[in-house]
Amino acid sequence: MRLSRKRALQSFVGLTNTKPKLNNLRFLKMNFDQCVEAILYGFISNKRKPSKKRLDLLELYFQQGLGLIPSCINLDVADGNSCEELDLPRGSYLIQLVASLLDLKAPLTEEMPRLAQLNKQLIDFGHIKEEV
Repeated sequence: MRLSRKRALQSFVGLTNTKPKLNNLRFLKMNFDQCVEAILYGFISNKRKPSKKRLDLLELYFQQGLGLIPSCINLDVADGNSCEELDLPRGSYLIQLVASLLDLKAPLTEEMPRLAQLNKQLIDFGHIKEEV
């Protein structure tokens, strides 16, 4: 089931202390990104598997981000400590952290891992260089 960003955030509101004004799209995007970062930070801090609702939100973030790779100019870079915790090199993108966490906690059964799909797209569109 695919959720819209607005719908996913509405379902996630119960997990946060803020009550976003859903008519304000700028606030909605900011809050969505903050929720994703909070989920990543929570996992890195206590090493517990995120809830199904939180994994769904990360999946939505990943799928939307993957679709935007061909047209994006720059991507959000994750902080170095988070990268090291998920065995990614410093300077990795936030979406790579999300893909790595999803592969770790909600792996795909028959498809290529999310991180491999993402890295292929990032290489194809010149965001990272292919390592030899």
